[in-house]
Amino acid sequence: MPSRKLESIFTKTPTGLPIDFYDPDWFNDLLPAQKHKAANIWLVNFLPDANQSLLGKQHPDEKLCDSKLINKYWEELTKPYDLSHEIKPVEDDESSSDSEKSDDSSYCGEEVVLSDTSGEEESDDNEGEDDVDIH
Repeated sequence: MPSRKLESIFTKTPTGLPIDFYDPDWFNDLLPAQKHKAANIWLVNFLPDANQSLLGKQHPDEKLCDSKLINKYWEELTKPYDLSHEIKPVEDDESSSDSEKSDDSSYCGEEVVLSDTSGEEESDDNEGEDDVDIH
């Protein structure tokens, strides 16, 4: 990093780059729409110590494929960034009532665990009403 900051010759922010490309303080000062346009928050490209990514000698983790590098370092590298424009806080499911679940547009019904089924169809009270025979 230079001892004094230099004005950039670039007049527009590069867009769509991995989140860790951008300075967290600069990124956090952006409006939500600007944050959304500027960075791909689901990608990281550097090691936690970015200097290790830029050395002549390759760090062992630089051999990882992109998805493994992201899985390993995403949470750590995105901590300094305000990602509230994309990631909403998780609410406690235990405190939600059934009426709240029906108002939530992300609620998709009760969970069905397929490993707990016998593989045979269970009879419904309305059997045959919506059945269509396909040949």
